[in-house]
Amino acid sequence: MLETRDVPAMFSWVGAGNFDNPSNWASSSSGIPQAGDDIEFLSALSGDCTNMHGPAGGGAYNRVAMTGGYAGTVTLSSAFTTATLDIQAAPASISQPVAGTDITVTSLFNWNRGTLNSSTYHSKVIVTGSGATATIAPHLTGTVTTGSTLWFGTGASANFNSGTVHFENNAGVNVEAGATAVAAPPAPSPRAKFTTFLEGSGTVTVKGTQEVGGFDSQLAFLNDGGVIKVTGDRIARVTARLAGPYVIPNQSVFQVSGTLMIENGSTLEATNGVGLVSGKLSTKSGGLGGSDTATIRGDLKNGVIHFSGNPLTPGIIVTGADVVIGDSAFDSMPGLGHQFGILYIEGNANWVAGTYRPVIKGPNPGTSDLWKVRDTFTISSLITITPRTVDAMGQPTAKPPAGLTWTILSSDAAVVGATPQNQPDWVYTQGGGATPRFWHATSK
Repeated sequence: MLETRDVPAMFSWVGAGNFDNPSNWASSSSGIPQAGDDIEFLSALSGDCTNMHGPAGGGAYNRVAMTGGYAGTVTLSSAFTTATLDIQAAPASISQPVAGTDITVTSLFNWNRGTLNSSTYHSKVIVTGSGATATIAPHLTGTVTTGSTLWFGTGASANFNSGTVHFENNAGVNVEAGATAVAAPPAPSPRAKFTTFLEGSGTVTVKGTQEVGGFDSQLAFLNDGGVIKVTGDRIARVTARLAGPYVIPNQSVFQVSGTLMIENGSTLEATNGVGLVSGKLSTKSGGLGGSDTATIRGDLKNGVIHFSGNPLTPGIIVTGADVVIGDSAFDSMPGLGHQFGILYIEGNANWVAGTYRPVIKGPNPGTSDLWKVRDTFTISSLITITPRTVDAMGQPTAKPPAGLTWTILSSDAAVVGATPQNQPDWVYTQGGGATPRFWHATSK
């Protein structure tokens, strides 16, 4: 029969061996830890702990901490839930060796030293619930290691500070809908290119919001209905290739749905390119007076043509992402209006499908959003361009008089492929000489 307590107790691990052996614990209470208790692995003199599990009567621990000089391994035999998980002991490790040994944190997860899941089994550390917070801050910007996927659930927020997180056994990061993860710490100096590093061969799967900047990842990115933001006038580099049953394999960043947003002045460096199936690719003004260019460094493929895969409804499916430049709050602000910008692809662009929605300043020819490509810009007959017009104050206005022209697409090398379909108010023409390098929009 479990002891009944009115006040949670503190249990300190002082022995070695089985979690269920009361003699391995120092506490003001008898027995072993129960729901609501604090557990700490602190002493450098204590040994490994085996068979750690959740409270025998159900519920959650209040705090589980590995701190001080503890150098042992805590091996789980089942899953457990705790309000707070502190992993701050350099040689210490947690082993999640079998299925069903996930750790769920409902309030605070602090990790700056030690190893999560030293076994080869792929488990999770789940941070979830309204207000739950994770801080991954490797000590002295060093390295921490995990064989468990870091899973951020609805209501949770996570911050990856400067340093390296090494992922083993294809572990990765999951940002679920309603969760936010930020890996864009301030640069210690203006010359610092990257301060957060993710090493390994797993995947960052985004269904919520993932913000990156000053960031270098060997994990590929999969956007599955979330928002990936590249911010801070810095570079986010992704060097992996995404594997798996995807329509466009082997790219570094792949978007099934959702939004890929790049703030002006920032760069997404995708070593193996960016692939978009649907959703939105947008740029965002970083504020008045800043850079007007958002950059993707690497090849871009927007859109796919594939078979439905359903024998009951056979046929071809064509999908692509909308491209929106200067997608910002300024658009609806009187006196400010749309902040024009440039989406620059430092590589090739293959535009298979989707809609480009440039903003054009009328009624006089001049400023417009521009989608620019360094290398070859290939355009399919399936794409759509739908400009909208704003006045001198950046506010929506009627179409401009007929016969006025703006440059909305360009390439430093060549624009090839099909002619965009004309719209009721617009006709599209090429420019640039014998090797066309521009597409112009002319008002009807």
